[in-house]
Amino acid sequence: AAMLKSFGIRGFSEVLCSSNFQLCFSHATQISGLGPVKPNCILVHYPDNCLDNTPDGFRARSNLVCSIQSAVVCDKSALVALGASWPSAEDRLETTIDIWWFAASFAGDGGMLLLIPQVLRWHPVWSRCKVRVFVVNDTNDVADTT
Repeated sequence: AAMLKSFGIRGFSEVLCSSNFQLCFSHATQISGLGPVKPNCILVHYPDNCLDNTPDGFRARSNLVCSIQSAVVCDKSALVALGASWPSAEDRLETTIDIWWFAASFAGDGGMLLLIPQVLRWHPVWSRCKVRVFVVNDTNDVADTT
């Protein structure tokens, strides 16, 4: 609660203790929210050392994959932020927001995935960003048109 207060955030906090990141993340994903007010997406940071061929790089990849798997198992969307750090309120980004929609994996039409970048662009930090949408679909799922 003190950390939230130091950042000026009003909300509830929950502390989980674990010696294993993957178990802790999975538990946090499952218990997050209050009653019917549960988040439908999880935001994780793409690790800087994710592609390193080192034990730390392997651990970073493993933790990232575990985070995405936990989101999918708990029926939540996984949002992966790629970049050195989260921008401050004074920053003005002129970059691209990429949306990777795995159409065969998720129920629905992907409306939430398309809504998030639009809402982000309302904020001055993201207002100059362009949005790209990549749709990934299994070729076996394509309807036969013959």
